[in-house]
Amino acid sequence: MASEPDSPLRFVSASPSGRPVLTGSGGRLRGEVLLQVEGTEPVALDAAAVHAEIGTAATAIRVEGTEPLAAAPGLPRRVKLTVSVDPLTPPGAYDAEIDIGGVTQPVTLVVNEDIALTLSESEVVVIAGQERVKSITMRNIGNLPLPVSQIGPAELDVDRARPTLLQRLGLLPFDAPVDPAAPRRAYDARSGDRERDAAAEDGKEEEREIPTVTARLTTPVLVAPGETVVGDWTVTVEGPLDPGVRYRGVAPLYTTDIGFVVTPAQEAPPAPRARARRPPRKRKESS
Repeated sequence: MASEPDSPLRFVSASPSGRPVLTGSGGRLRGEVLLQVEGTEPVALDAAAVHAEIGTAATAIRVEGTEPLAAAPGLPRRVKLTVSVDPLTPPGAYDAEIDIGGVTQPVTLVVNEDIALTLSESEVVVIAGQERVKSITMRNIGNLPLPVSQIGPAELDVDRARPTLLQRLGLLPFDAPVDPAAPRRAYDARSGDRERDAAAEDGKEEEREIPTVTARLTTPVLVAPGETVVGDWTVTVEGPLDPGVRYRGVAPLYTTDIGFVVTPAQEAPPAPRARARRPPRKRKESS
């Protein structure tokens, strides 16, 4: 614990180690220190700085806020600190030194693990019976390298019709079909598929294979912190699909999710027939 002899401030230990700890992730470390004012006059805490060895070079870390702004004589006062560091700083404990009002004190900065991967696409559409290759950008905004090779398999469920405005307003029951002539009723988001549940309870629903969707990278990659990688994903669907029905599924990839929509295949129009060319007419010779 180091204090300037001519300063009315001194640090008070609040932990067995005697070193305050600032901890966090995502580029924000938070903690507090105890300060004692020796004397009769309050001391303004309008200047604070933290210096630490992170990586191979000394880094000056900005202190974003200190509370309270003044320390009055008497009992020790708690000073809350929020320190800004590089969000890509590897996890671990770092020795640092805090300077408040000209008084320095060793502190420990603890950077927690931060797993955060973002994708350029939130949904991929696949045509049933066809293999799809989709380019998706992956960006690692955390502080750990992340290996990526596969998404899924994720179970596919029938994409029910969305409730109408009257159903959402409570003017029409959720189990009423949107179109009386429609073979399937609207999906009841609050109670699930009642007909299917009732059939399962009665033992009338036959077990069947659940279709799944999987996306695989041709070559697995390791996305480093702060790095952006573009990968070609091969999306395949396995299992039986009912004709004319759309399916949806959601698969996790670390801290993000990606949705898959499997639509029924459609027939392409027949290719136009080539018109037969007539042979050129012979010109009549003039007499």
